[in-house]
Amino acid sequence: GTVVYLFLAKKSKKTLKGDELDGNDLIRSVIYQFQAASVISKYSQDVANGAENAMSLESQGLANAALKAKSDCVLNHSLCELYRQFFSTERDDAACMEELLSSIDETRAKASLVSKRPLSMSVGKHKLSKLVTFLMKSKGEGRLSEREFVSFWGPRVYLSMYEASQEANVGVIWPYMRAVVATQAIAALCIGIFLSTALISYTQRFPERCDAAQVGLLLGIGEGVGVLVIFTKSFLSGKKFKRSKSFVLGALRAIISRPLNVPFILFVASLSSMLFSIDNFIVAVTFQIIYSSVNDLCVSLMNELIGTSIPPEKFKYYQGIGQWLRRLGNMVTAILGPIFFGIDEKLPFLFFGKFGGAHAIFFGSGLGRHHFFEPV
Repeated sequence: GTVVYLFLAKKSKKTLKGDELDGNDLIRSVIYQFQAASVISKYSQDVANGAENAMSLESQGLANAALKAKSDCVLNHSLCELYRQFFSTERDDAACMEELLSSIDETRAKASLVSKRPLSMSVGKHKLSKLVTFLMKSKGEGRLSEREFVSFWGPRVYLSMYEASQEANVGVIWPYMRAVVATQAIAALCIGIFLSTALISYTQRFPERCDAAQVGLLLGIGEGVGVLVIFTKSFLSGKKFKRSKSFVLGALRAIISRPLNVPFILFVASLSSMLFSIDNFIVAVTFQIIYSSVNDLCVSLMNELIGTSIPPEKFKYYQGIGQWLRRLGNMVTAILGPIFFGIDEKLPFLFFGKFGGAHAIFFGSGLGRHHFFEPV
């Protein structure tokens, strides 16, 4: 292996976007070419056994692999070298492809490209070369270009090498993720109550202690504390802390870790909403600021959980549903908040606080059972 590497390093002064390939890139380039030969062989066998097989066996991850393969400069370089080695301008594409298939077939005694279909339906190597060449051409006519060759085989080579690691990812538990999306509407109920009712609640319950301007200042302070909480969370998320043997600290660490931190923060927000209804100005201000500080954190944690747990092709849909549910929750509380407040000054905060707290307990218990006892 060392001799081969030194020979390639000395004799193959290849360039990659103006720079010479270093040792690691050169080895990767050789590996990619071996893998490309394997992929071309397997794909050609599928075509030889029935052209419909090559289409039906295409992986669903090919579209995502195409984006990643396009950014892999070493893979593109390797395929370009393979194209230049076999596809000369003097011969037609079918002859060049036949030579490439013959060179692969010679090195694979066990896996011949000879068609396994009945003799009356078998495909010769020259016809097989024409079929594969036709499938590679994006326009279906003219000479096969280097770009078409790379664009066709790049995603397939990339997927063949990295598909196993992609399949090892944890599958999404859709009922669990739909519950997280729906929780955005529940979280919006409490903040909607504060947005629609906090001003009239402060001025009517404590008329001698604050006016509209001071209430706006208090709400602004709460949002400022929320910014600091999110910043602190982002700063501490990359830190590693020593493990503790204490049961209490271990349980607390599990609760504040993802995904259990979502129902926990939602419960704190709901509890703050209920305690805000206490007829004491200092207590009301304290829990209003606590609520404002954890509300934005709750939304941030839910967006983070959805973004990291749902596949990219599903994220846009479910994130849109979540944002729509949040606006729906705000609309409901904007209407019901003043109505409930007209019935009783404490009713909107107690009602929606209890509703959000009950959902947090129910959702958290189900999520905890799944997180600790069920295999994902």
